[in-house]
Order: sequence, then structure tokens, then C-alpha cells
Amino acid sequence: MTFPQYDDQSQNRFHKVTEFSNDVYVHGKLYADLVGGLSGDGGSLTVDQLIVDNSATFNGDVRVNAELDADYLTVRHRLNVGVGGTVVTIISKPKSPDDEQFGPRVGIGTTQPDALFQISAGSTSFSVTHDGDVGIGTTQPRVQFESKGVNWLGNKCLTVTVDPCRVGIGSTLPKGKFQINDTALETFFVNSSGIVGIGSEEPGTVPLYDPNANGVIKLDINGSVHIQRNIIDSANSPGVNGYYLNRDATGIRWIEASPIDQEGILIQDEGTYVPVGSGTNSGVGQVEWTAPGLYSWTCPLGVTQVSVLCVGAGGGGSNVGNNVTSFTGRAGGGGALAFVNNVTVTPGTVYTVRVGAGGAGAIAPVPAYTNYSGQDGGNSFFSDSVTTFCEAGGGQGGDSSSFSGNLVKGQGGQVITGTGGAGGDGGQGSTNDTTGGGGAGGYNGAGGGTNWSGTGNPAATGSGGGGQGGAGGIGGAGGGGVGLYGLGSDGAGGAGGSGYSTPAIGGGAGSGGVAGGDSTQASGGVGGAYGGGGGMGYHDRDVYGNGGIYQGPGGPGAGGAVRIMWGAGRSYPSTLTTNQSGGSNQSQLYSVINFKEFNSLGIGTDTLTPIQNPQNPTMIVDVNTQSYWGYTGTGPNASIFRLSKVGVQNNNPSYDLDITGTLHATENVKFDAQLEVDGNTFLNAKLDVDDDTTLNATLDVDGATTLNNTLDVDGATTLNNTLDVDGLTTFNESTDATSPTNASVQLDGGLGVVKKVHIGDKLTVDSGLQSTDKDTGSIVTEGGVGIEKNLNVGQNAKIFGSLELESSLIDYHNLVPSLATGKNDWRLSSIGVGVSWRPSGIETENIIYVTRDGNDNNSGLLEGDAVRTIGKAAEIAQQGDTIKVRSGVYNENNPIGLRTDVTISGEDLRLVTVVPDNPTKDFFHVRAGCLIQNLNFAGSSHATSHVGCGAVAFPPIQASITAGTDFQAVTGYTELGPANEGERGRWRSPYVRNCTNFMTGSIGMKINGDHADANFTGTNNLGQDIKSMVCDSFTQYNEQGIGVSITNNAYAQLVSIFTIGCDIGISCRTGGQCDLTNSNSSFGNFGLVADGVGDIEFTGTTNTAINGESDAVIIDQIKDVANNYRTPFDGQGAYFHLDMSDYSDTASTVQITKPMELIRSIKVTNAGSPGDYSPSSPPIVTASLPEGPEAIFAEFSPNVASDGTIESIDVIASGRNFLPTQTVTINISGGGSATAEANMDPILFTISESTDSANSGTGTGTVTFNEFIPYAVKSGVTVEFVRLSRIITSSHSFEYIGAGTDLNTANPFQGGKPIPENEVVAINGGQCPFTSTDQKGNFRIGDGLTIDQTTSTIRGRDFNRAIQAQLTPLILALK
Repeated sequence: MTFPQYDDQSQNRFHKVTEFSNDVYVHGKLYADLVGGLSGDGGSLTVDQLIVDNSATFNGDVRVNAELDADYLTVRHRLNVGVGGTVVTIISKPKSPDDEQFGPRVGIGTTQPDALFQISAGSTSFSVTHDGDVGIGTTQPRVQFESKGVNWLGNKCLTVTVDPCRVGIGSTLPKGKFQINDTALETFFVNSSGIVGIGSEEPGTVPLYDPNANGVIKLDINGSVHIQRNIIDSANSPGVNGYYLNRDATGIRWIEASPIDQEGILIQDEGTYVPVGSGTNSGVGQVEWTAPGLYSWTCPLGVTQVSVLCVGAGGGGSNVGNNVTSFTGRAGGGGALAFVNNVTVTPGTVYTVRVGAGGAGAIAPVPAYTNYSGQDGGNSFFSDSVTTFCEAGGGQGGDSSSFSGNLVKGQGGQVITGTGGAGGDGGQGSTNDTTGGGGAGGYNGAGGGTNWSGTGNPAATGSGGGGQGGAGGIGGAGGGGVGLYGLGSDGAGGAGGSGYSTPAIGGGAGSGGVAGGDSTQASGGVGGAYGGGGGMGYHDRDVYGNGGIYQGPGGPGAGGAVRIMWGAGRSYPSTLTTNQSGGSNQSQLYSVINFKEFNSLGIGTDTLTPIQNPQNPTMIVDVNTQSYWGYTGTGPNASIFRLSKVGVQNNNPSYDLDITGTLHATENVKFDAQLEVDGNTFLNAKLDVDDDTTLNATLDVDGATTLNNTLDVDGATTLNNTLDVDGLTTFNESTDATSPTNASVQLDGGLGVVKKVHIGDKLTVDSGLQSTDKDTGSIVTEGGVGIEKNLNVGQNAKIFGSLELESSLIDYHNLVPSLATGKNDWRLSSIGVGVSWRPSGIETENIIYVTRDGNDNNSGLLEGDAVRTIGKAAEIAQQGDTIKVRSGVYNENNPIGLRTDVTISGEDLRLVTVVPDNPTKDFFHVRAGCLIQNLNFAGSSHATSHVGCGAVAFPPIQASITAGTDFQAVTGYTELGPANEGERGRWRSPYVRNCTNFMTGSIGMKINGDHADANFTGTNNLGQDIKSMVCDSFTQYNEQGIGVSITNNAYAQLVSIFTIGCDIGISCRTGGQCDLTNSNSSFGNFGLVADGVGDIEFTGTTNTAINGESDAVIIDQIKDVANNYRTPFDGQGAYFHLDMSDYSDTASTVQITKPMELIRSIKVTNAGSPGDYSPSSPPIVTASLPEGPEAIFAEFSPNVASDGTIESIDVIASGRNFLPTQTVTINISGGGSATAEANMDPILFTISESTDSANSGTGTGTVTFNEFIPYAVKSGVTVEFVRLSRIITSSHSFEYIGAGTDLNTANPFQGGKPIPENEVVAINGGQCPFTSTDQKGNFRIGDGLTIDQTTSTIRGRDFNRAIQAQLTPLILALK
């Protein structure tokens, strides 16, 4: 050892052993050479207590035989606990190259750990490898988790694999999600679809089996099944002894066979099994219906009284959300229960059964604009064609409102006919509290309801329990249902939930029903069967679909049910109400069929009736046959009869014997009562009449007739010989003449009358002789004709002399122009049928005229016959027609719908003004090929608001009508949208030109892509999704409105659009796009706004992995939502579904399905208090670190006002790859109280080009992006494509954008000031490439370059980058 060197004067040397009998203090360093030992033991130093106040370094081994107490201990090679490390061995790194134990490793119970962490060794070991694999019984697991051992079939093994995730027991390579044993016949197998196989590794694979028609196979067993307990059927019944399984329309059901002898056949009577009303224990049965619908039930033979039970369906829960200022709603009400005993029924009669359907729960769309109400549950009843015997009302659907006092629905159903209990009322929610559905009614009282606070009330006796509501935005639970088999236990109220995680528990069931469903986060619980009401749902998204994560529908109400039972002593609520043997769903096996003939006694229509043989009901079935005719006596001469009306050639007889046709009798016919003859009667032989005879019709006698008494003839009499009457003759028969051969007096020859003839009624001449001149025709007179009243001529009239008119001439339509229209310049014209008064001019076939002095009763085909309104002209106009509107102001009942290719043309620019009667509804609904030109749109005054009104729009679809966001056309062509291409097979954009919009708050062109569908057949083929309008010269002077709104993947080409004082000049949202040329935006709040993206258009998966900084990706299976192969295009953006576990530079392990984000801007939510901050030393503003791969931090610069508050925060660097799942927090240093929040934008990779994946056969294409992807992406990753909201414009001029929408204050003469950043706004993935000029003449090319006319300078981010790129090499060279 080298000792330090000291001066001799400073040295005290001890050459011999020196003992110190007291303490020794060393204030410097102590050097000791232990070689040779201080105590003679070979180099050791023994210290009873060593206290080291500073660091200590031991270059050799250190052994501690007692307790070691150290706050911080660093072991550079190995730490052993126990002898040789038998308790714990920790290896940091090898001590020398010859050391076989590499670190780092930890062993417990082993001195030689083989893995990163190991407990014990051999078959009892537990180890974790450096790769994270876990082994039990093995220190070298081959998969993510492996367990090995012995004494269990020779190979005890548990295996867990990752990617794909699988678990095996007794299987080292499981083929499914879960597998026990590798041997196929011994395996238990669960595949990725959840299908279970026992003895099969391919469960559910059955040849020619159709799962859509017959249901998906969930269990596939290759072997026998041993069942020690029950099988539950599709009606949730375990069956009873003697029942067998039988398939019907609703599934597999237990059916009672009750056979004594299992040999034989089943007998049905018109679909109903025998016995039904005879034999041992017959006349006892029941039948039930539990699926919603309308049914028929035929009363079985022998059944004359039944007891009926009906349960109404539950109502659906409402859906409310926090986007409404003060929201409230109600859950669905429970259905009522009603029963009626001893209902008299008739065997063979068909009765009607109705089972009410459960009300659907409300579903809020995204974006959600308001609260939404649930649907009512349906009534359930039992009736015949006249009487309703039993009926239970369905629960009302929960309604919703911004004010609790407006809630009127959600009540439980009522007992309409019968006895029982009403359904419980659905709970009423309050702000941030949803509630549960009402319980079904019971046998003795009402179902349980739910309090305002969400607490479920217990039910009355035998009814369903009320469902419990959740608090803090969670969905409400469903109300409990009620059973069908008689009075049972009461339903209990459900338990409440809390927050967004603990569900609300459904209401308990009454009398054996099904409990209400629990809530699932924001989704309302399902009502319990039968009749339970649905719980309330909750949504927390704002009107733009932003923010919030909960989107829960209201719970649906449970369906109703009907049950009928019969048998001695059976009645509701509790007497023999369970299923009893016998009844219509009973069947019997028979070995003998006995046919027997019965006398019908002339009544009834059932000719074949099988029943049990009374003497041997378990073996013989009697098939009774009978005729429609009864009989008396026996033998071939027995008489037959019918005790009902009989028709011959007549299926609806009105008399006992009603014959349509001839009755022929060859022998005597005897009538013991009156014989009425209404038609002609021909007697071809002698007629003997011994008493008075009345003939009310013709008597035609060809032979001798003897009359022994008075002949009174009231009807026509035919005489075939001379009748000579010398005196006055009176004919009292008063029948009118209807023809020459049908009259009171008939003459076969001519009639000559010497004197006058007076005819008291109509004179009809049946001669068809045509008149060719004044001396021919059916009536010819040599004298004049005087006619007191109208003359109507059926054919042509020829006048040989003059025609003199003393009054008006009436046309075919009974029109006199001067009287009907005040017109005196009309002319007679032959148009259509007859001659009509018509206005002058040439009639057209495809032009409809509209004038201020027109009349909507006119045809519109002549300008002199113009209609008064454009709405009427649009009703008349057919495809391809033109509506010409003359100068004037027209008030119209809007919306007005147009057919395809219809044009509306005003007389000239500014000469025609149209004013809507309904200012908040669209004006025109246009379809493909329509043209609107030369019109002014104006309100009744400048103060009239037209918010929601589009001057020109596509016709809305039913979903928009139902949502209340749009309204159907009320005049013109009123059919709903979507507009389509028509039969020509090509879309032609509606066209607007030379128009001006003065309607305050309106939208000039409202182009909604959801309201247009290119394909005429309703199915879009590839390339048919343009959904566009075009425009040329449309001035928008609609203060506070929107010039053009383009949404939902719609498209527009706009030329010369001028917007003045609009809230937004041009707006593209949800994937809307437009090309804009030579246009202007003046004043208003915003110029051009591109906001957000559309719905997902295409999806695909990456073919091969890519490294970071790539701009091209090969993508497979690129398909649209209709499963067609498609090619991505410019105007779309893409993003990847990523697993953060794949990236080493991020600690997150989440999987994201949305794009990563950057910070667009910072919003100061609280500027702080005066004096909190210093302008000269502003605070440091930071944001949460981005958690995505290849992240870049954001940087900010705060602007501090002179009073020490924060005015704004500029974004210097937006950062990159914030995860969509992370919350970005803005931190402001210092002790001030200022707060701020980040506005985020998605990071989308925009399409530059793509190879033709649509025609590749596999949907594979190489997609090139405009941006580099900074991180690696592995193969098999999902890619989603969305359409960008985009405005492409050139030569656009802005003047005082941001100065406001009131032109009286926004103009520069009143101090209006522009806000340059409001000229172009592109957010949430929207794009706006542009060139523009502002009010100072400054020229901009996008956001990167500005030519300042005032200072004659060029500035901008892109310009600075270009200058830097040019000068940097020069600067480096000069250095």
C-alpha cells in the first residue's frame, strides 16, 4: 500500500503493536494495509459497529453475518441472500468473462435462475423470460403463457398465445379461441364466433344448413348427450312429465302427448290435435301467445267457457342529453294486466287475438339536436267480430322536453276491459338524472313506478316491480314484467346506479315474470317480459357531434301477451291457473280410426269431426261424418231436408229457396199461399181461375180463357185481335213507359190522332232515323216549333236560316266569359271535348304562364289563361316543362316542389320577386336538370327571420322530416326526396343563375348530399355519387344567413357568387366540397368556412408494413360502405387504426380507431386577475405531452395586456400526434388564475393519387399521400378514408370580413373593421386552397404568401422558408 508523504516533523510512527485504551478519533484519512492482518487473522478487519456517514466503496467481497440496514444499496455484480443465494439470488451483470450467469436475473429458491425472474426450479418453477413470456413448470416457455406438469393424462398443460389470442388446456397449439385436448373426438372447442364444439374442431359446419332461416348453430356435439335435469324450451318452459319436444313457427316447444300406448298415429281436426272436448280429463286446456302480432283462434269442440288474460306491452324510454339547456324526460310506462273469467264461447267459432308490440326506445342521432321520445306499447286483446271481451292497454312511451311541466306521456297502460291492474308510470328524470321504466300491472293492483329521484317503487300485489333510475347521466333500468300463470310474488323496486360506471338494476318481476334489464352505461334497460317499460337513455354530444362519449338509446318496452284457459273451476287470479293436462296443445296417439255417420238435422257446415271414442278414448278415435242435409226415416225413400236458406245458382239466398234461373215442373205445382209474379208469365194451356186473381205484370194468353168472375187488370194486357171501344176508355195502370213494348198501353201498329195530343210527362221517340234535311228524321213537323225551355242536341245541328241570340252563348263547360271572368275578348275554340270559350293566343304544351292577374283555376297554357301562383304552375308542370313568370311580386305557399328538368324563368333580372308564406321553410325543392333564373327572393320585411329557409334546396327525405329539421313541399310536386338522376342514367345538376336573395337569415343554396341520390333505381353504382348543384351569378344579400351551405358529401360548382353581410359566405361541412371562381364576400362574420369531414367512405387494410417517413402505402380490400371495390381520390383524407403497444417511443398501450391530433388554437377561458402577469416577463404556457409515436411538442406565446391579464395565446408549434383518447391540458406558469383550453384538429393524410384498386379484382392499390407518414405502420392495419370538407377557390375577393352582419354598422364609413383571420377558416380536417384579394388590394396565395400592396413587400411562412432555403448555402459559404 502506498502511504501519503508527509514532512518528517509531521510524522508519528509506531513500529510495534500499539494499543489504545480509550477512544481514537481520526479527523483525516485512515490508511491501513491489511495484508498480514491487524489482528493476525490473515487480512481481515473486525469491527463491532461500523457507522459510515458518507459513501463507502468495497472493492472486494462483503459478507454480512448479521442484519444489514442500508437506505440505498448498490450491488454491481451479485447479491446473495441465504447460503450461496439459496433464498434470493440477484445478478446484475457478470463479474468476469468466465462467469456463466448473465444478468439481469432474479432467483427465489434457486441459485441459478434461467430467466429474468424465476421461483424454484423443475416442475414447480415459475419464470418470466426477458421477452415477457410466462412459464409454470418450465423455464423456457414457447408461447406467451405455458404451464407444464405431470399426473394428468400424462401431460398437464396450459397454453396462452397472443396474435391471435388463444387459450389451450392440454393443447400446446390451440386452433380456436379456447380448446381442451388436441384429439378431435376428445376436444372442447370454442371458435372466434363464439360457437362451441364438443368432439368437433369445426363446430357449426352443417351442409345445406341456412343459419339466416333457421338460426345460428351455437353448440355442436359429436357424441351422445346425458341430461340429468331439465331442457328449457323456446318459451322458457321446462315442460312436465309426459311432454315431448315439438317444433313450431316460434321454435322448439314442450307439448303434452299424454299417450297411454306409444304405438299409433296423431289425429288433427283442421290443425288442432285430438282430443279437444271429449274423453278422460278433456275439456281442460290452455293456449298462449307471446310474440307481437294479430292471431286467429278457433274454439275447440266441447269448450263453451274460457278465462282470458291480457298483458299490454311496455312503452319505450325517452333519450335526453346535455346539449339542451334544461333537459328532462320520462321512462316508458308499464303495460296493464287485465283478465275476464267465464267468457261464453262457441265451438268452431274463430276469435281474434292481438298481442301488443313493445314500444321502441328513443335513439338520438349524431349530431343530436334535442331530446327524443320513446314509442307507445301496443294494446293486447281477445275479441270476436262484434265484442271485445278482454283488453289491456299498452304503456305510453316516455316523452321529453326542455321543461318538466310539458311532460304528459310515460304513464302506465290502463285496464280497458276486465279486472286487474294498471301499469306503473315511467319515472320522470331531472337535470343529469335518468329514471327507470314502470313495472307491468298485476293481478290485484298497479305496477311499480319510479320516483323523480330515480328510486324504484315496489309493485302492488302480483304486479311487476318498477325499474330504478341512474344518476349522473347513466341510463335508467327497465321495469319488471309480470307472468301469465296466475297471482304470485310481488315485484321489488330496482337498485340505483351512480356516475357513468355503476349500472341501475332493473325492477323485480311480479308473479313469475322477467325482471327488467339493467342499464348499460348510457343505454336504458330493456323492459322485463311481459309488459315492463323501458328505461331512459342519455346522450352527451353537442349539436355538431363533438364532445362526450355517451350515446345511449332509451330502453325498449317489453311485448305483451295473451293467455286463454278453460276447464271446470279454473279462473284468474289464482284458481288452477298453471298449465293443466288437456287442451288444444294436447295430442293423443291412436291405434284405431272408427268412421261414423251422423244425421246433421239440416244444420251446420262441418261435415267431418274427429273426437275421442267415449268408451275407449285412449285407443279409438271416432271420425263423425255428416251431410249438409238432414233426413227423416230410413232406406232409399227417406226424406231429406235443410233447416236454413238454400240457393240455386245463388250464393247469397234471400229466401228459403232462392233460384236464379229456370224452374221446370212436369207435374202439378201446388201453392197453398199467395203466388207473386213480378215478371212475364206464359200459360200455354188452359188457366182455370175460381176466385179473384191479381196480375201485377203482363198476362199473355194464346188459348181460350174463361173468366167466371171479375177481371181486374192493373198491369199491361196484350190483345192479339181487334179491340173496339165505343165509349170513354180509362187505363188505371200507372206504370211509366220504358220502351215501345213496356208501357201501360202497347200498340203494335201506328197511332193516328185526329186532334190534339197532350202529354203530361216526357215524350221519348225510340226511332233511330237520322235527319239529313228538314223533311227527314224521327220527328218531322210542317209548322214551327216552340220550345219553352232548353234545347239539347246530341249530334250536329244544321240551321237553314238565320240564328238569332237574345242572351249569352254558354260553352261546353257552362262558361259565359263575361259572367265568369269579366273578359269580353275571348273566342270560341274547339279544344278537347266540345266548344269552349278560350282567351286569345296560341296554346302551348310545355310552357305554363304565371301572371299577377292570373287565376289558379286556369290551364296556364295560354298567357291569357295564366295561373296566379308559381306553386300551381309547378303542380301542372311535367318533366321538361318551363314556367314563365311575368313581372310582379308573388306570395307563395312554400315549399314548392319541382319535377325533374322543370325550369322557372322570371321575365328578367330584378323584375320578379317571390315572397315565402312560411319564412322558416325552404322555398324551392329542385331535382336533377331543374333551372331557376331571373328571380328575387325576399321576405315580407327586412326584420322577418328566415332561419332554416333555403332559397333553393334538394327535396328532403323522410328521416329529416321526422327529425323536424326539414319540411315536405306543400305545393307543386310534393313527393319526398332523395332527388335522383331519372331514367336517363346521368345526373344533371340543378342550375341557378341571375338571382338575388334578400331573405334575412336564410340560406341561398342549401345543398344536402343526404337529399340527393344519383341512381334512378335507388341503388348507387360506382361513380354515381356526385350529388351536385351549379350556379352562375347568384347574389346573397341575406344578412345573418349563409350564402351557400354544402353538407354530407355534396358538391357544387359556383361562379360569380356575391355574399353580402352573411354570417358565413360559403360553408362546407361534413364532407361537402365546392369549386368557387370569380366571387366575392363582403362584410359579415366569416368568408369561407371548411369544417370537418364526412362519414367514412372507404375502408381497407395495409398490405405490407412501411417505415416512418413513407408517403406511399399498398392497401388491400379498399371498399365502400356498399362493399364495392373503390379507388381513393383527391379530396379524401385517410388515417390508421393503431396499437400503441407496437411503438417503443410511447408509454401508452391503447388502440386508437380515430386520427391523431394537433393543436389548432388556444382559447383563453379565464384571462386572470389584473396584475397576475407581466407584459415584460410573460408566463410560460405548455400543453400535455403528445402520447403518440414520433410525437412533437407544442409551443406557445402568450400575449399579456397592460393590466396584467392574458389577452390571447398564439400557437408557435401545433405539436404532433396527440392521441384522440388523451385529454390535452393547458398549463400557465406563475401564480395567476388564468386558464385556457386547446382546440384540436385531426391529422389526416390527404390523397395525392392512387392506382386503380376498383378494377384490381382484390381492391388492392398503391395510395400516395401529399404528406409523409412520420411513424411505421405494420401490415394488416385498418385504414379508413373520409371525404374532406373542401373549398377550392381562385380570384376571390374579401371586403371587410369580420365587420359584422348589420350593413348599417359594418361598412367602413361607420367604423367597421375587418378581421383578416375570418376570411378563410379551415378546421377539424377541412381544407381551403385559395387565392384572394382583400379590401386593400393585398394578394394572398393560401396562408403561406402575401403580397402587401401598401408596403410593396412580400411576406408569409412559405416565402420565408423559400428565402431561407436560398440564402442558407450562401451564408455557409461566406463563413
